[in-house]
Amino acid sequence: MPVTWVTTTAFLDHFDLAELDDLPRLDELAAADLFQVADAAAGCGYVEALSDALAHDAWAKFQVIEAAGGLARALESGLVAGQVAAAREALAADLVEGRRKLLGVTDFRSGDDTPPEVGTRVTVSAPEVRLPGPDGVCPPLTSWRLEEALA
Repeated sequence: MPVTWVTTTAFLDHFDLAELDDLPRLDELAAADLFQVADAAAGCGYVEALSDALAHDAWAKFQVIEAAGGLARALESGLVAGQVAAAREALAADLVEGRRKLLGVTDFRSGDDTPPEVGTRVTVSAPEVRLPGPDGVCPPLTSWRLEEALA
């Protein structure tokens, strides 16, 4: 299972790490028995409450899509793209306002608020997104990077 680490120099400095390669590898985490948890929630009711809330929220979203005529119509009308954009804006606002944290980016940042270094964005040509039917094309979702909210 691949692991992707996202961090900043300030995060590495905070934990006295020289470079990104000093972070633990998956095999090291497994050797420390960090994946051997019998009951991760230890029977906590809050986890079940969160799971229940997530299921209810997801069901409500499915009902909105069904009321719009199904997934194909919801995509075609831009309903799904609008929901994705709203969720993206909410996440960006939460990151900027500090209500949510992104380890190594919003937490353990350097004091000068310099935006994290960002690699080159790679553009990949993708096939046309098509809905069922000979002429159905849904509006594409735009790409977005989390650090754009923090710049």
